[in-house]
Amino acid sequence: MATQKEDSIPLSLRRKIVLIFDQDVLTPSTVDKAGDEEYERLYKSAYKMAAYVIANVVKKSHDHVFLTCCITEDKYLDPAIVSEIVNNIFSDEEVKIDKKSIVEAHFEKIKNMFVSQGISCSVDILFGPNSDPANFAQIHKAQLVVAQPAEMSAIGKTFYLDWAESMSRAAEVPVLIVRGKDVPETILQTGQLIQTNLEQVGPTQYVFKLSSQHPINHLVVFLLGTQMFPEGYAATVHFQLPDSDFLFLGILTNNKPSSIFKINSGNVLSATLGISIEPIQIVENMMNQNLQVAKPNNTENLATKMLNSLYDYSLSFATKVGWGAVGIGNTAVPPETMVVPAKAIEEWYKMYKNKIKRGDI
Repeated sequence: MATQKEDSIPLSLRRKIVLIFDQDVLTPSTVDKAGDEEYERLYKSAYKMAAYVIANVVKKSHDHVFLTCCITEDKYLDPAIVSEIVNNIFSDEEVKIDKKSIVEAHFEKIKNMFVSQGISCSVDILFGPNSDPANFAQIHKAQLVVAQPAEMSAIGKTFYLDWAESMSRAAEVPVLIVRGKDVPETILQTGQLIQTNLEQVGPTQYVFKLSSQHPINHLVVFLLGTQMFPEGYAATVHFQLPDSDFLFLGILTNNKPSSIFKINSGNVLSATLGISIEPIQIVENMMNQNLQVAKPNNTENLATKMLNSLYDYSLSFATKVGWGAVGIGNTAVPPETMVVPAKAIEEWYKMYKNKIKRGDI
């Protein structure tokens, strides 16, 4: 009997995981410099917990992750007092800063972490004091993963423990609590723990020593989001097998902070990954020179991926029409018909448009 390819599994058949962060982890208590140190510690722990979930919880090509956050109230923040650390979260200088936009900016980066690893992922921000993530997970028949922040005060630890465990008690689905304090600093060679132990070998050159029990055929390289490149700079990524020269793989920029590279290491179980931080003009020139010898895009493959993305995303919002449903136009809707809300298509369109804008397509 023929088996279905992993990358063709529709969203409706994937295991669903709802990964929820508390709004106080992703949004600052104050937007001026006074709260920068505490805020930086909090959102760094959120990125590390996301990386931990990628490495230890999610199964590539079989799972879909909903990034979720409950925002009890939302308001615009005075741009005149917003600190640099908050401003640096955004790529759009004209954005109006409020709690929702801050969470969206963080989720865009966290989502890139999942997508760069080939993991299906979407963002669903819940609004209002009555938002219920446990119910959201129940609707999608998903496992609930609660990201609990690290290094809180004694009072804070008690509060967030109650917050996490109260959802665990209320949920009617499996619940996993990921505690920031338990996430190691070195958490992605595919199938391996994420490596952050880079070694500096030059003024702006760094290397990672890679080793694996199996041949290395894919590498995922990404910024954790805790620190971006200086303005006007980006990085080139290189790969070296033993007794050979470095080969150019691609680039990382603040606008494209993650990439997945397919490589052929034969049966070699060790290699070196090189990172060189250079002025962005040099980086772009190197990429353009590489693209000139690359194969042209396959329009058919691109269109197929686009249609599969729309199909999978839409199906996650499909619901059955009950008996006695109102007809559409002059046509009655048969009972048990699956329907997709127009808002789901609109959200997919926005998401895909942003991908094209970022250069991910």
